[in-house]
Amino acid sequence: MKLKGWGTPWEWERSKEVVVFTVDNKANKGKSVVIKDLEGVLKEFSIQIRVIDGNSKYGENVALVQTLLKNSVKADEIYYDKFEEEIRKARKEGQLPYGLVVLVDKDKYKFYHPSWQKEPAIYGVGISDGVVIMRHTHREAVRHEFGHMLGLRIHHEGCVMDYTCIAPTFCSQCKRQIKEIWQEEIVAGNLVFPS
Repeated sequence: MKLKGWGTPWEWERSKEVVVFTVDNKANKGKSVVIKDLEGVLKEFSIQIRVIDGNSKYGENVALVQTLLKNSVKADEIYYDKFEEEIRKARKEGQLPYGLVVLVDKDKYKFYHPSWQKEPAIYGVGISDGVVIMRHTHREAVRHEFGHMLGLRIHHEGCVMDYTCIAPTFCSQCKRQIKEIWQEEIVAGNLVFPS
């Protein structure tokens, strides 16, 4: 499968899993809500990928995720481009082959804001390489960042992909785009896109 317009293969989708990890006890409180929200998005689009509690099913990988995160933090700021790079290295070594959602303590971490980036990351960061890091677990932020992980690149008003994450739903344009990107993973006949 290739990302429309990006040209990079989605290695993580082959596992048919999105795995949610928490790296500390405080972030653990929101994990079940995040799992439910991710399942809701996948069900909404009939994408046949499971959402898994990583701490339970892949407990052996918790320490690795914590180490990769630690290697990507300076003065309590998460350098998410560094984290993405660390994940890519781990995947080249055959580790963490699934979609990865990492929940962190919002009071402990913030995101580094590079000068070239127009908008600072506040709630979370989602990238199409199959990685989401969340500081906040409210529904709109989870759906927004997962939208990026599913391949949506742009921010625009009137949609959950608005930078402020105010709207709870994807607009018709984003729905069409997700359908195009994930057409191979969508169960035929079960997908309805309301206008």
